Amino acid sequence: MLDRDLMEKVLAEDFTLVTNNSVDFRGGGPGTLGGLHSKAEIHCGLVCLNAETGLDLDTQRALFAAALDIIERQALDLVNRALELFLLADGTLEYSIYELPAPGTAGIAGVYRARTSFQLYLDQIANGSL
Repeated sequence: MLDRDLMEKVLAEDFTLVTNNSVDFRGGGPGTLGGLHSKAEIHCGLVCLNAETGLDLDTQRALFAAALDIIERQALDLVNRALELFLLADGTLEYSIYELPAPGTAGIAGVYRARTSFQLYLDQIANGSL
C-alpha cells in the first residue's frame, strides 16, 4: 500500500498511525514538518518509532510499549499531535511531543522533550510480559 493510500484510510477511519517511516508522515521533524500528517487539517495523531541501532521486532515492540506508557502517564490527547520516540545507542530513550499544524500555519506550537531509561521495556520483552 502506498503511503498516501494508507493516509487516506487513517484519516477516513480516525486511526492514530504508529510508524517507523517517520519522515514520510511527519516530514523532517519539529521545525521542518511537511509529511502527510502535517498536510491533514485534522488527524488522530502520529506515533513515530526511531532508533540509532535499527528497529528489530523486539525493539519495535518495546518502543510501542514505551509510547503507550507515555500516552497513559500524560493522559496525552494526540489529535493533531505527534509523539516521537528515539532510542539512542546508549539505551537512553528520548521522546518529543509536538503539534502537527494544519496547512497555512507557521511553525510548531510547543515541543515537549524528555529522556528516560529504555531498559525496563526491553526487560519486559525478554521476560515475556509484553
